[in-house]
Amino acid sequence: MSFSHLLIPHALVDDAVAAPAARAALQATFKDAAPSRARGRWLPWLQDQLGEAPPRTRRLDAQGAVSAHEVILAQAQGLDPQAPPWAALRAHTLRLPDAGTTAWAFLTPAHWVLPQGVGQTQVRLSDPSQLQLDEAEARAFCVAMQPYFAEDGLTLHLDRPGQWLVCGEALRGLRSPAPGRVLALGGDVAPWLPSSSPGAPLLRRLQNEMQMLLYTHAANDAREARGLPSVNSFWLHGCGALATAPEPQAPWIVLDSLSGPALHGHAHGDWRAWAEAWRELDAQLAARMAVRMDKQEGAPTDPAQTPTRLVLCGLDTLVTSERSAPAAGAWWHRLRQRVRRGVQNQALAELLVPA
Repeated sequence: MSFSHLLIPHALVDDAVAAPAARAALQATFKDAAPSRARGRWLPWLQDQLGEAPPRTRRLDAQGAVSAHEVILAQAQGLDPQAPPWAALRAHTLRLPDAGTTAWAFLTPAHWVLPQGVGQTQVRLSDPSQLQLDEAEARAFCVAMQPYFAEDGLTLHLDRPGQWLVCGEALRGLRSPAPGRVLALGGDVAPWLPSSSPGAPLLRRLQNEMQMLLYTHAANDAREARGLPSVNSFWLHGCGALATAPEPQAPWIVLDSLSGPALHGHAHGDWRAWAEAWRELDAQLAARMAVRMDKQEGAPTDPAQTPTRLVLCGLDTLVTSERSAPAAGAWWHRLRQRVRRGVQNQALAELLVPA
């Protein structure tokens, strides 16, 4: 497997509200661990990679429905980076009927937290992973919901318990972020509800109907008896149709261990788990590279085994480091080696948590 293209979602915290807490957690975590870190550096593997080539920063639309790491993955698949039809691509992979002609969306069973108290109006999406849906429950919900969707020309396909597929022309032109992006931006569903697409009225009506249907569903009664959140709505994302058959370009290794801790940080303001996850990921990458170098000792270096392109992602920020300009990389590396460790660590903190 090629090790030349590494993509790390949620490696950066680029939200102004979250930044102070994230930076404090990062500094505290590595201050405690400093005696055991290589040469007193916080993230020695990452600093070595960035030392080979100066990182470039790219800012994306903060109001868009697509997160930064999705843009990179969409481009690698030859998809529209502004509206990648992930669900249609999944349908194509599964060889479902009409995968290449009609519009598709992922349907995520969801629990919406309704307003509580006087003056409260915000409806929030809760983390879908907390539902802990099993296949029997998902199938029961899917069977109950299918007739309502069929009335509007939509067909449900149960892909896995926490993520279904739905197809139909009402989904064409719909733009909606993945649940993780909604959660990271505060969880408020209002800014992302269908409004401008032709199928928006139909989909809004379906959401209202499903709330009433699911409220009295026997599977929800059983879930509540076990102390689990009810399934009281659904979330659509990854919408669109495949214009042409996908033509994958650059292969990426996606290291996703920071995503869960980052979403927890955005939701609760506690970034300690994210900082610790970064420390563990850096150590794992350093160990992996050390093993590869030991195996290759005395043999020609295989370029595919050394990361030549590293992309660190925030919600709307991409930081890319490429070893494509040796002269510039060598200059940057020499400069970095002359910088004091404390300044070097502070620079790294400011990169991972931009002000």
